[in-house]
Amino acid sequence: MEHIEASLFRYQVFAQEAHQAGAEARKHTQRTSILHSLSPTSVTTIANERKHAAALRQEEEADGARARETLALAFTEQNDCLERLSRYEVAIERSLYRALHELQRLQAARQGRGLDTQTVVDVEVSTPAD
Repeated sequence: MEHIEASLFRYQVFAQEAHQAGAEARKHTQRTSILHSLSPTSVTTIANERKHAAALRQEEEADGARARETLALAFTEQNDCLERLSRYEVAIERSLYRALHELQRLQAARQGRGLDTQTVVDVEVSTPAD
């Protein structure tokens, strides 16, 4: 779950980086309208070639990095991905503690001693229905 969560955050970071780099690239372009006899057209010229190219490279790298976050891509196919991730984590943790308590019970029985009921407490946590 930690890997998925980290991937989700990296995915969002790369998306923001790509957006900012695209905005930076657009800062270095100028659109000029030209009136022709048939129809008006616009021509885009690059004001600073070096900065424009660097910004485009950054945008491409961020888009590529975001595309490699396959865990995030798979998980974000549905809405509420962080909420769902949290529910999965809680369910896995609850399962782990149930298994641990069962192991403790079996070990105590094998050793011929009873397990103190004060030692192990199973708690069910439920979230309010939406």
